[in-house]
Amino acid sequence: MSEAFEIVTSADALEALCQRLASHEWITIDTEFLRVDTYRPILCLVQIASADEAAIIDPLALADLSPLWDLLMQPQITKVFHAGGQDLEIVLNATGQLPSNLFDTQIAASVCGFNHQAGYGALIKEVLNVDLPKAYARTDWSRRPLSDEELEYAIGDVTYLRDAYHWLKDQLDSSGRGAWLADEFAKLSDPTRYRVEPAAAWKKVKGLQRLKPAQRAIGRTVAEWREQLAQEQNRPRGRILKDDQLIDLAKRAPKDVAALQRMQGFHPGLIKRHGQTLIDCVTNAEVTAVDKEEHKKPSSLSPGKQLLADTLFAIMRQQAIAQGISPETIGNKAAVEKLMQDGSGPLSEGWRYAAIGETLQQVISGERGLNVSNGELAID
Repeated sequence: MSEAFEIVTSADALEALCQRLASHEWITIDTEFLRVDTYRPILCLVQIASADEAAIIDPLALADLSPLWDLLMQPQITKVFHAGGQDLEIVLNATGQLPSNLFDTQIAASVCGFNHQAGYGALIKEVLNVDLPKAYARTDWSRRPLSDEELEYAIGDVTYLRDAYHWLKDQLDSSGRGAWLADEFAKLSDPTRYRVEPAAAWKKVKGLQRLKPAQRAIGRTVAEWREQLAQEQNRPRGRILKDDQLIDLAKRAPKDVAALQRMQGFHPGLIKRHGQTLIDCVTNAEVTAVDKEEHKKPSSLSPGKQLLADTLFAIMRQQAIAQGISPETIGNKAAVEKLMQDGSGPLSEGWRYAAIGETLQQVISGERGLNVSNGELAID
């Protein structure tokens, strides 16, 4: 049983709650939403807590959430989320802007000994030794009334988050890593993280980058059309055209609607609605420099340097684990190669450079060497 919490369903109650919360240095926030039949998520619940109270706001009962949005935009308050990308997308869709002074416990956990993209349940289990229920994870949060058990589950996403936030903040401060994540948290306030530009939608289509340039050009054109239509009609992109259909279309490149009709998986309703448009996309697709680029370029490193890159990648992972940092958070093999080639990339700046990048650069330049100590690779 969690602590008592308020359920906010009136404008007066929302205004009063937000006024009280505005006096706090930090608040924890989570949302529940529905994203089955729409492109943009439908906000169903907002859970919010401060040090001394917790509440569930019911957006379906409120015509105006302005007091909540105004609260989130106050820069002096730290807004604490766990994996808050979709929550922040909802705020951006509703207001056209994003709050500042954000703290994401998933990001913080990745430099405090947890796996990359640690789930909320795993974090709470490790920090508080509390097993969160899993039975309500797939609840239809748009349904009313919600059961007491569902509401208890929902409020736990912000009440337990308070303790996790303080634990992680203490870990960061005591290890001197608090400043490491300032840039990471600042990036969460960048609207481009949450908006898919139609012209860039092709990058999200799995497998498209591996096609030949002419095929990729068709896929890019179709993906742009699909994304624009999905946004305009607020429909899931897969309800317009599935990814496997898009890939098949790019490979087959039908010249007319009759050819499209002969393709498996393109049902008559789809062809009636969008057949000619799809053919126009195929016909008008132009191969660009982007299409000519190989998705995975052959490495320009010599065999000897490729071996060095492999070794440096192993060192990077070893050093990350030794420092209690998720290796995936630090970087990948491409980041190591970029550092080797021209000293740039994610390992050359910010906290990643301070944690590991500087050491790797010293190995690359010959300032530091490698040896084997106690059967393990070590740095002199």
